[in-house]
Amino acid sequence: MQRTFGACLVILMLACATTYDGARPVAAPMYAAGLDRATSEGGQIPAPPMPLSDAETRQAASAALTELRRRDPALAAGRIFFVHAEMLNDKAAGRRALVQHYRYEGDVTFTSIVDLAANQVVDVRSAAHVPTPLSPEEVSAAQTRALQEAPVRSLTSQYGQVTLEPRAIRSTSPDDPLFGHRAIEFFFLTPRGYLVNTPRVIVDLTADRVLIQERPPSAPPHM
Repeated sequence: MQRTFGACLVILMLACATTYDGARPVAAPMYAAGLDRATSEGGQIPAPPMPLSDAETRQAASAALTELRRRDPALAAGRIFFVHAEMLNDKAAGRRALVQHYRYEGDVTFTSIVDLAANQVVDVRSAAHVPTPLSPEEVSAAQTRALQEAPVRSLTSQYGQVTLEPRAIRSTSPDDPLFGHRAIEFFFLTPRGYLVNTPRVIVDLTADRVLIQERPPSAPPHM
């Protein structure tokens, strides 16, 4: 009974452990020291794995790319970007990372599993034409490309503080010119809200071009 009460008290304290930095809430640490993980059967609830550190993320991305080049230099040739890494929840295998790279040629995504302790890639898989996150470098390049267009510069000049908000576009139709391409559509956000009835601005990173399409007056800027 005392153990159950103690566990409940700790959980209650954690639930109320949000602190405040001025008017901005600051979350309590994800992993609280001294948390009672005992079960009613006498076992222990395993602690969740710690997320990848910045150093581990860089290590995993580098190891995965090096392995692609070792297997076949053509795999990592041309434009290829690191897009994502996350911790694999497999305690029996130790700390392992799931890493994704995207290659423009062929619209291919590589998924690698990296053993961080051994700094070794234990598995590599590839797939074409699958949804893959955008890297920050790609978003930045697309924003720069969009701002080179006169209609976009006109909006930023007219409204002043305008944020270009990106949304990835993926076509599933082989007949679509954007099929297999890395494309981003931008919406325009001001301090008063989204601009409506603006041209539709799509940056096709694969073809290095910007598509400007007039939007019907009744159409909303986005869903």
